[in-house]
Amino acid sequence: MIQLKPEQFADHTRPWPAAEYEAWRTEWQEDDRIMAETPPGYWFDLVNISRVKRLLMGQMPDDVRLQFLEWLNEKVIHEGLTPVVTLAVKPMCDAGERMMRELDKLHLSDKCAVMRKWNVMAAHCNLNPSLIDAMKLLKRRP
Repeated sequence: MIQLKPEQFADHTRPWPAAEYEAWRTEWQEDDRIMAETPPGYWFDLVNISRVKRLLMGQMPDDVRLQFLEWLNEKVIHEGLTPVVTLAVKPMCDAGERMMRELDKLHLSDKCAVMRKWNVMAAHCNLNPSLIDAMKLLKRRP
């Protein structure tokens, strides 16, 4: 389980006092370390893969389903996510979908900034541990 920290520690991409950061790092569990070692650009991709898989579980016209499947294929081809990583991600749960619907209200640049926050990704990982499993597979890539 990823440790959630106060808002001042939420964005690990911004520097903050080294002593506080190091004290926080000593509390990390293995999942925290895996998440920290995964480039944040992959975080949003993995969450979106989870969301698309959720959508694919529902009823939709064949052409729309094909578009979602093509999007997943693009992630594998152009984003460097292997099929094994993509397969490791499980569909998003109801709570994760509610979080994403709130994010959908934001401009894309703001949405990306929010998804780079430690506490936001930690919440997604706590709701869907398969995201951590996928990050572990990313780490093992050649």
